Amino acid sequence: MPTATVRDATFYYIDEGAGDPVLFIHGLTWDHTLWENQVAALRDDYRCIAVDLIGHGQTPDVDHEYSFFDLADYMAAFLHSIGVPSAHIVGLSMGGMTAMPMALEHPHSVRSLALLDTDAQPESAEKVAAYGQLGQAVLAMGWQAVAEPVANMLFGAPYLSDPASKAAVVEKLAANDMEAVAGRALRTVTNRVDVLDRLGIISVPTTVIVGELDIATTPDRAGGDRGGHPGRETGAHPRGRAPLAPGKPRGRDGGAAGASRPGGVREAAARAPRARRARQQDEHGGTEARRDQRRDISVPRRLCVRRSSA
Repeated sequence: MPTATVRDATFYYIDEGAGDPVLFIHGLTWDHTLWENQVAALRDDYRCIAVDLIGHGQTPDVDHEYSFFDLADYMAAFLHSIGVPSAHIVGLSMGGMTAMPMALEHPHSVRSLALLDTDAQPESAEKVAAYGQLGQAVLAMGWQAVAEPVANMLFGAPYLSDPASKAAVVEKLAANDMEAVAGRALRTVTNRVDVLDRLGIISVPTTVIVGELDIATTPDRAGGDRGGHPGRETGAHPRGRAPLAPGKPRGRDGGAAGASRPGGVREAAARAPRARRARQQDEHGGTEARRDQRRDISVPRRLCVRRSSA
């Protein structure tokens, strides 16, 4: 797998397929493998790039604190370093919290957004305290000691009811670096700033999905992302987080993102690029192009992705 060095960080990533580029950004405690099913489904039509964030997967940690705006700078520079001026951005939880600042600070790098189980607002004081205790527990005892309760936080009960799926999630969590993930990356999440009021300046096609059982990013919080962006469509998925893979833990970060079905997230990843193409056609006129644009941007209220978690 290739790497790309951006300032003091060396990012591990996969790069498969050809066509319009799509950058997939995972959530806290996971890595590029979150997106295996989406990459497999989309690489015939798109260039699929899935990156390991700092301190996750095979990307080493850095020796300083960083914010989501810093991560946005890294991701924009990462795209440039691999010869991609702009891409469609798909981000789950922490990945979405990186994608929004990318669209705000590097608008020319972002063709469209798909935001899954993510939040544009600061973390509540209650959750900051709870996550702080979790981080301290990991640093004191290791990931293995807390992997099972963390799995219950990140994935919905329907997905974890399968013993093999639960065991795979626990194994994945236990492999995380302690300081890089439970320390620095977790502090990035809990110390994030409010960007909700700035979302109105984002003009690219955007899809927002949240799982109804997601306890890390509840539907009311994710729905708030839509408030500042009149072009967004929001949908709820009844099992937790946005669905990724049937029978395999390919998503994470609260609720059940990455657990039950690949179709919903695959469709979300493909919808915004189609909407952008339709918009470009519409700018050149044509009734048919206008019809296509309306069809692509009109996400069903319940989305068609109705069950997931993490």
